[in-house]
Amino acid sequence: MTSQTHSTTWLIIGAGAIGLLWACKLTKAGQKVILINRQRNGCQNVQHIHEGITSNYEIEYSTIEQLTNSCSQNQLTQVLICTKAFDQPSAYNEIKHRLSPNAFIISLCNGVGSQATLQNLLIHQHALIVGTTSEGALKHSSTKVEQTGKGEHFFGFFDENQAKNTVLPNEILLFKDENIMARILSKAIINAVINPITSINNITNGNLLSAPYKEQAIAAIDELIGLLQNPDFIRNNPSINAVNTEREHVNSLVFSVAKNTSKNRSSMLEDVSNRRKTEIEFISGFFITEAKKIQFPMPIQSAFLHKINNV
Repeated sequence: MTSQTHSTTWLIIGAGAIGLLWACKLTKAGQKVILINRQRNGCQNVQHIHEGITSNYEIEYSTIEQLTNSCSQNQLTQVLICTKAFDQPSAYNEIKHRLSPNAFIISLCNGVGSQATLQNLLIHQHALIVGTTSEGALKHSSTKVEQTGKGEHFFGFFDENQAKNTVLPNEILLFKDENIMARILSKAIINAVINPITSINNITNGNLLSAPYKEQAIAAIDELIGLLQNPDFIRNNPSINAVNTEREHVNSLVFSVAKNTSKNRSSMLEDVSNRRKTEIEFISGFFITEAKKIQFPMPIQSAFLHKINNV
């Protein structure tokens, strides 16, 4: 049985808000962390703010180039990928030569679809664990992150056959979920409402709780529910059977996240504001693609996709 010890180094790829937050979490838990970013190298003092309390953690930063050129022969066994969904394959390819044969690759990215692409790269090589979190995080700088809202974490094997002879790393074992793709779908539903509306209107998540944005969110939810409850969609996406798609529940889910992360600007809004590529193709794009397969109209999500891609 494969298991990891507490002396194992965690490699985190992606120094955005979630990457920084998890670097602090793991360091607080006594783990050694290497945080892959674009510019910094060496040990950095990272500030973590939660409920007005600031904690400081010493975290090793590295660029991909430095990691690639390192003389160290140590093989990595635990990799947490917190990049954008479309960057996951290249992130893996750039570090795979440093991985041990029993390495875990843990994907903590938005949307649906990139997980299968990554699994195809890993097949017969490394175990893929996928995860999702609803915790709010706000990146103030490259070395300062604020936990802005409470949330839940869920992790599980993308291929449940791997679970027969492998156990999750201790640090995420408590968050194991047998229906992880259902959790991924639930998160995608939330993101398909919150992310486009906040990005198009340049508002924080909390603004969705009041007019006129609340009405926009409810209309988007109603359209999604129509798709999610369609028998053909269910047949093509059996994981949805483990998701409660009743209107009252989905409304509560979306607005609870908006409330718990009310101070946050969605990651998509940050991307739009900084003229970066967004993950809209893995969020709205996923639902639109599935809807086209069964000839189900999705005018609201289609409008979101068009506006974000042409902003």
